[in-house]
Amino acid sequence: MSSRLKRRIKRMQRQLVMLVEEKGSFSNEEVIRLSQRLDRYIFVAQGYQLFRRNGYSPYTEFYEHSNNLP
Repeated sequence: MSSRLKRRIKRMQRQLVMLVEEKGSFSNEEVIRLSQRLDRYIFVAQGYQLFRRNGYSPYTEFYEHSNNLP
């Protein structure tokens, strides 16, 4: 995972904690939106780690396969 992505996730986690404390609820719409956004970043980071663990670059894989798209 890139250090930039890691920093972004950590920052969003801190923002989420502060927002929950401010709003006083996990079901607040702003909290839910930020949580879902953070989920997407974590999903990307996990995919990146999976590619790297298997010796691939996610960018190389995408571009190699994008030429075969209809």
